[in-house]
Formats: sequence, structure tokens, C-alpha cells
Amino acid sequence: MAASRKLPALLVYLFFFALNLVIFPILCASVDVENVESIFSRSLVPREQSAAAGASGSGDFSCGPDKPCSNKACCGKDGWCGFGDKYCGKGCQSHCDAKADCGVNAAKPGQTCPLNVCCSQYGFCGTTSEFCGKSCQSNCSQPKPQSSPTNVRKRVVGYWEAWNDQHACGKMGIGSIPVNYLTHLIVSFGYIDSNFRVTNMDGLSSDVYRNVGELKARNPGLKIMIALGGWTFNDPGPWQSVFPTMVSSQANRATFIRNLLGFLSEYGYDGVDFDWEYPGAKDRGGSDKDGDNYTALLKELREAFAASGRDYISTFTAPTSYWYLRHFDIKNMSEHVDWINLMHIDLALDLFWRVDVKPSSIVLGLGFYGRSFTLASSSCWKPGCAFTGPGAAGPCTNTAGILSYKEVKDILRSTGATSYLDKEAAARYLVYAGDSWISYDDPSTIQAKIDYANKIGLSGVMIWAIDLDDSSLESLRAVSDPSLLDSVDSGFDLVDLDKLFPKQYLPASGSKPSYGLVTFGGSDGTDPTSSAFGFLLLAGDSHVVSSLRKRDGQPEPFVFLDCPEDILDLPKDAARTARVTCVSGDLEGCYQIMERGVEGTIVEMPDSCAPNQLVRAISLTASKNQSIPEAFSHHQRFSQVFDFSFDFNFKLMRRDSNNTSIRMDYSNTPGYWDQLVDRPGIQSRDLQHLDERFFAPSDLEWNSVYDDTDKFKFDPGSATKIKKDLSAPLYWQTVDGCAINGTDYSEGFGAYVNGEIDASFYYGFSLIGTEKGGSWDAKQSHGFLQVRGQSDMTFGFGGIGTVDVTKAGKGKPATLDKDSRVNLDGHVINAGHTSGLASFQPYYDVTYHLATFNGTDRDNENPAASFNGRLSARVVSDFGKLQADFPVKDDHNDPDKFGNKRKKDQFELGSNNVLYGSPENGGAITIGSQVTFGLNIEFFLYRDLFHVESGLPNLSLSYSTLSTFTFGPSKKSSDESCAKYELSTDILQLANNAESIGWDALEGSARLVSETQTPENGAQCFKNADISTASRSERTPNPLSSDPDFNETLLSDAAEDETRLMSLARR
Repeated sequence: MAASRKLPALLVYLFFFALNLVIFPILCASVDVENVESIFSRSLVPREQSAAAGASGSGDFSCGPDKPCSNKACCGKDGWCGFGDKYCGKGCQSHCDAKADCGVNAAKPGQTCPLNVCCSQYGFCGTTSEFCGKSCQSNCSQPKPQSSPTNVRKRVVGYWEAWNDQHACGKMGIGSIPVNYLTHLIVSFGYIDSNFRVTNMDGLSSDVYRNVGELKARNPGLKIMIALGGWTFNDPGPWQSVFPTMVSSQANRATFIRNLLGFLSEYGYDGVDFDWEYPGAKDRGGSDKDGDNYTALLKELREAFAASGRDYISTFTAPTSYWYLRHFDIKNMSEHVDWINLMHIDLALDLFWRVDVKPSSIVLGLGFYGRSFTLASSSCWKPGCAFTGPGAAGPCTNTAGILSYKEVKDILRSTGATSYLDKEAAARYLVYAGDSWISYDDPSTIQAKIDYANKIGLSGVMIWAIDLDDSSLESLRAVSDPSLLDSVDSGFDLVDLDKLFPKQYLPASGSKPSYGLVTFGGSDGTDPTSSAFGFLLLAGDSHVVSSLRKRDGQPEPFVFLDCPEDILDLPKDAARTARVTCVSGDLEGCYQIMERGVEGTIVEMPDSCAPNQLVRAISLTASKNQSIPEAFSHHQRFSQVFDFSFDFNFKLMRRDSNNTSIRMDYSNTPGYWDQLVDRPGIQSRDLQHLDERFFAPSDLEWNSVYDDTDKFKFDPGSATKIKKDLSAPLYWQTVDGCAINGTDYSEGFGAYVNGEIDASFYYGFSLIGTEKGGSWDAKQSHGFLQVRGQSDMTFGFGGIGTVDVTKAGKGKPATLDKDSRVNLDGHVINAGHTSGLASFQPYYDVTYHLATFNGTDRDNENPAASFNGRLSARVVSDFGKLQADFPVKDDHNDPDKFGNKRKKDQFELGSNNVLYGSPENGGAITIGSQVTFGLNIEFFLYRDLFHVESGLPNLSLSYSTLSTFTFGPSKKSSDESCAKYELSTDILQLANNAESIGWDALEGSARLVSETQTPENGAQCFKNADISTASRSERTPNPLSSDPDFNETLLSDAAEDETRLMSLARR
């Protein structure tokens, strides 16, 4: 590949820029309909800045000597724009030689419109009633497609942004691409250089394109394609002329085709997708000949593919607006490609029907992103309201106006915003932070669009882009059902099965393992021995569930000669009968349903009869009717005709299956695969004494693996990094000043935390289980969590008055969530083309605690503390190198054992601490934080027949730090008040839902560390001050006064960042 070039600053995700004229008819900024895609791709136009209407026929059509027609028509003698003798003849004022776009006044009288759209009575082209209604000149009716319903989930095309690893979060590396959910993967983008060679985008190594090819080892049926072009490639600049020049001559096209074939062969790709934006468009560097030349390229490429002896795939993306699509020779182009990728809207499809493009040539586009806008007024937030510009950039994608689905889900979770459904647009929208508005698709609207695509007979679904999904693949799982995809399960040879399962759980001979594997972390490779990885394998008997759908690489099942008309209307336990026969020479494969008997076997029905349904087989007997319908007469028949009887009574499904064996592993620590997956198990000599939960005589054998640092390394490069500013105001309350006997008083109190965490998070989990007839049993399991790094937190408060946190409605102590749970990059792993999947979600969570006590005795039930002053303390807490093993080791509840694995907390008192006085009985205030690192695990199996939905343990490791400030009168001096300080640190491990895999409560939780310390300088004492505002203001401003200029008086001599936090809290 050619040398790298500079990566464009803005890589446009939405290379089709339908930018959801389906999802977003919603905020109505007025723009020129002809240029809507161009405008939306660059910036969002406020309603107040609408462009003038052009040749669409709307807008101001008056004219004069100094005001030519905006639509380039003739300016008639009466000052109106139009065509023909009335406007262009005697008395015409300007543009007098203008011709209409179509109709009697066109350059060629009777000329029709591009794409066969309507020609209005005034000679303009369009599709609305203005053009197609009364006095329309040609193509006045909208044709309807002739097609049959389809199942678009059988072709799932996923675009993958090859540069997404440059995002700050929400990344999907090569090894994490969910290959079992796709039939086609399109790598975006490749470029074409001036010599018409395929080259890499700038900033991307050619290794990225090469390494993608390794994914075929995980799904041999996956087709991998390269997308060439993209919006940025066609922007004004050095690359804009490449497409027009390349297609302009037969010689240039031949050079490109030869180079493309070389690329496909070298990198092992299966085809190419063209994303030229847009041929023929003058504002995009196009020329009038682009459309014909583009068609010639596709035709010659198809011929070259045929001559190569390879069944290569070619596709192209099409725009959704008439303005750009009119330059495409769309009908002829469709004849030379496998399909067209279209970001769907109703109007766009109508354009395709007008030129007789078949629905089976079109793949429906879905967006895994949201469009965001800033509302002109927060009081107008429903569809149709004005906006002033794009919404704020997200933390991951960092592009104004665009939010990935992950970012949308994070906003919903963190803000509690309500999502609304726009039924007409089949889209959701939400408002948050007052004036921020987002429209997006979720599983419900995705299903609505898929239903529509099925109804009109489209040939598949296409996604931009799979890496924009959330870590649970919620959107992709709403689109794709791996069990429906005609792909090939890879034969499992990564590890011998006897290394994965103890003997008593080893899958039976002849079982068919299906597995899923993802790799992630710092490596771009797909080898789990050198990467973080997730792994799920299912292995069980083939006679329990049998498929009658034809799949590549599998025996062809018998075919249905007929199908009962009322198959879905009869009661579930009523028998249905269909005639079947075998047209394959592989009789054993054809009648695999007969393995160990027919009755009770669960059968997946074929597309020709009750598609996508599971039934229970009853019998398979020779039919009295051996005739063959004419439609099947051309088939060679290898068996007699049978009567196949079946029903939907799954209660009578067969129960004689051996166990389906299940193995899952997930870790971001190098060495885990070699040490815990590809390693012989530690078998007990006496199987009767084998601990049922572990592939080892005891948990100590598991734990010892993690302690072997030479083989199991905690590499900083593979850790999940968390660096987060945790500064926040926690509590604030003020009371207006009032005069009592001529003296001004005011009360107010505020508490805050200031600091950050900087952590490296490691985790691992393994499980061996079995399933039988819908019953799930975890046999062996183990996990660990480890965190390295530190937290650096300052806890402080200040003010004057009586404080009772129970009045805040947050309990006692008051518990405050800053970020709630923050999901890190996790993974969903699907086991081949089964319905089994495992979800692994690492996360962290931060909560704060605030408690007040009346008196120095913290057992006092009175929560009202009287305070006058300002106190703070800084705590630097080492996360240490301690490891939480699950289930809990016997010694994990001995805090002394782990004390030497972490540095002692650093406890430093604030330099601005002061007490102005104290009530006689004193008081105490406690501020603390709890930082939790966790791994949440879920497992799902066979969702179509019976549900095994198991929330496996939620493993967590929590670091709790509490600073307690106790204050009261000095025992030595009556005019002094003193403060004492105490720091408590607790580290706990917990496994919520531990019982799901057989752990009891003691095995799921432990207190690893429990420490208390006080500062070396002990208590601090301060001279009491006059309580009056006037007297105190001569010394130090009131830490929490009711001064309206709050940020200047609040903690004026404290640190600047603390002042900022409290002022934010006050507002």
C-alpha cells in the first residue's frame, strides 16, 4: 500500500448523509431542499438562516430588471419567472434563453425528468403534489414495487470505522468485531491514489487492513469488503478529482480494476463497496459524464470479476435525495452490482421504484448513532421546533452534532432523561440539560424499520457503524439473529476440549462445538495468547435441535413439497403434516432429524414453510402420496416422499440429551489464555472428591496461577485505565441574613470533595457449566479483580449554622451519587450461530457519604450539628496490589493479611482550617467516598425455545474512605475550640448474585482491609471569635455567606478550585 498521509481532522461517520431524513424530519431548520445533504454534512443551519429556495419551484418567483430569477428561469415582462413564449419572448427582462427542466419548454420539447420524477406544468422536476398534481406533464403517478416479503436479517452488512481506535472511549478493535452477527463486514475506508491504487487512509497502518482478514478464522462464512471513498475523500482538496479522473476513460478504469484485483487477492478480501459522494454534483467536484462513466466502471469490474474465477462482491452506496441521486444511472448501475447500500427514507425508495430498480437490489441502512441539536428555546422541544446549531460533541466521538449509541445510552443513564417515540418517523428523541436534543434509533424503532423492509421485499440490512454501538451490542442484537445467518461455524481447534472441561463434563464424542472469541486491549491482533480476550464455547448433541434451513457448509436437509395453510392458526398441540423428500445424495445429513428417534426433537423450520419458527417433531413416515409437484420435477430425488408431522407443544420435547457443556472466560490480563484456557486441568484422582465448582481439587489451585507472576503478568499496557476528576459539591444550604437587636446574622453551610482517581483495573473470570432441557447449572467458576493506582481526595466543609443532613432526603448518612455506575468498554460474545451469548461489563462507580452528629459522641441519635468555621483534609489512598479472588479465600476476611500490600494512606490537614467557636456539647461531621470497580456478567441461551437468562455474579472491589471531623470546646481553655481528625479506610470485595453459580454468602464477600489512623499533629485548636458578622468580617470572610456575589466570598482564602466548586453548588 502507498505511504501514509495526514488523517483528516474530521472523519465523517455518516458517509451516506441521509442523516436521517427518516430519523430527523424532527427539528425543522428551513434549508434548501436541493442541498439538504450537503448542508447537513458540514454544519447545521439555524431556522433563521434558511437558504433561498431554488429550482424546486418554491420560494420567491418575482423578478425585475435588477432582480433575475433565483431559479434561472426567464424573467417575463410582468415581473414573474417562467418558461415559454409568455416569459421568454417579447418583453423578457433576463435569462431570456432559459429552458425548462422538462416538458414542452425544455431544450428538447417533451423531455422527461431524471429518475422519471414528475414534470410539473411549469417545467420543474419533483415528487410532491406541486409537481405530480393537476397539469403535471409526465411521469405523474408513483409506481409501486412488485415484490414478495423477505427476511432482511439474513443479510447483515456492518460498516466498521477503521480509525475508531483514535476515540477516547467506546472503541472496537479488530479483535472485538462481532463476526458472528454479520454476513458481510465492510472496512471503512480505503483511499485511491493518483495512480489508481488502493491505499490506506492517513494515520492508519496497512496492517489494520491486513489484520482484519484474520477474522475469517472465527467465522469462515464472513465476507470482508473494502469501502473506497467516503465524504472526506470527496471533499475539495487533492482527492476530489480521483474518482472523476479514474472513471473518465477505459484505460484508467482498467488500471484501477487491475490494482483492485491485486488488493483483494493480497489481503484476502471478498469484494468492494464504492462510496463516491457524489458523481455529477458540481458542488462535489463532479461533471456531467460521471454518471455514465460510473456505470461503465461497474460493468467492466463485473466482467473482470467473472474472468478472475473468483466470486467477488461489488456494491455502492446511494444518496437519498433527488438532488444528488439524479446524476446516478441508477437502473443500469444496479444491473452490475450485488446490491445497493441505501440509508432509507420513503421518498428515496420512491425514486428507485420510478426507474424500476427491484427491492431485492436494495439493502436497508440503519444508523447506530444519534443526531444532536441545540434548541433555540428550551420551552419548545418537540419535533418541528427551531434549533440554533449542532449539539455538543460526545466524549468518545468528539464530533458536534453526532453521538454514538453508546453516548446516547450514557446520557440516558446519567441524566435520567425521558425518551419519546415519534411513531411517524419511527425514531426516538430526548431532551436533556435544558436545550440539548437528540434523535436516535433504539431496538424498538430498529424493529419497526426492519418490519417495513421485510414487507416491501428488501434484500438485507446495513449498519453505519457497528463500532458506534454500546458495549452490550444492544443495537446490533436488535438487528441480527446469528441463528438466521447463512454463515459457517468455524471448526473449533483453538484448544483441546479436555483442557476446557473436567472428564465428567466433557462433551460427548461427535458433539458440535460452537464458539465466540473476541480480543481487545492494546494489540490489533486476533491471537488471545497475546491479547485481552473473551471466549464462549457451547458443545452438545446434535439430535436435540435440528435445522431444516439450508446453510452453507452443512448437510442439505430434506425439502418440503407442501406446507399446511393453517400451520400457525391451529392450537399448539394440534398435529400438522407436510410432505417432504430428500434431493441430496447425503441421506444421513438429509435426515439427521432421525438421529436417536424423531419424536420430541425440536426443529427449525425452513424458509418455505413457517419460516423462523421452531416446532416439535412427532413422526416421519412413508407417505401414501409419492407424487412430486411440478416445481420440484427438475430435482433429482434420492429418497421416497415422507409425511412429516409436527406441533408446537414444547412441553413434550425430548429430554434424553446429554449435557450441553458451556465454557466461558474473560480477562484483560496477558497469560490468562495460556494459564487458564489452553492448559491441562488439574484432575483429582478420585472423581468423587472433586470439588464441583472448580476444574481443580480446590480453589487454591486456581488462585496459585495468579500468584505466579512469571507466567501471569499484570501488564500496564493491557489494563483498563481509569483517570477521572471526582471534584463535586456535595451539600449546600444558605439562609438570608437578618437583623437581631441591630446585629446582622446569616447562616449557611457547604461540603465538597475535590480530587481524582488514577487506576489500572485488571479482571478475569472463568466458568464451566452445563445445560439440559432448559435447566442451567454452573459446575466450576472462578474470578479475580485487581486495581492498582491511587485516589487523591480532599474532603472539606465550611459555614455557620446548625446542619442536619437528614433534611436533604438522602438518608442518614446522606448518600450522593456523582457519576452513578460508569460502564467501561465491555463485550458481548456470541457462540457461533447459536442463541447463546455471554455479556461482560467492566465498570466503576463513585458514591459520597455525608453525616452530621450532635455532640462528639457519634452514637448520638440527634443528627443536628452546630458548626462555625472551615475544615478540610486531603487523603491520598493507595489501591495497592491486593487481589480479590472469587470465591473468597479462607484468609480473605483477615484484614491484617493485606495491610502490607498497600502503602499507608497519606492524611494531610487543610492549611486554611479554622473554628470560630463551638457549642458546649460539640459535634462531628463525616465526609467520605466509595470507589467501586466491578465486572458484571450475564449469560443467555436458546432464547427462541426456552430461556436461560442468568445474571451471573456482579464482582466488585470497593475502596471506602471516611474522614471524620470532631469539634468542640477546648478542655484546656474556655476561649478555644478544637478539632480532631480520624481517617477510616475499608476495602471490601463482594459478589452480588453469588448464588447464581453456587457460591454462598461467605464465598461472595470479604473485608480485605480495615484501617483507622489519625494525623501526626493530632488536634487543632483555634481562638473563639465574636459570632457577629461585623466582627468576623474583620478577620476572615464568612465561608458561606449569603452575599449574592457568592464566588468571591465563599472560602475566599481556600484553594481556588474549592471556591469554584462551592460557587457552582450555590448557583
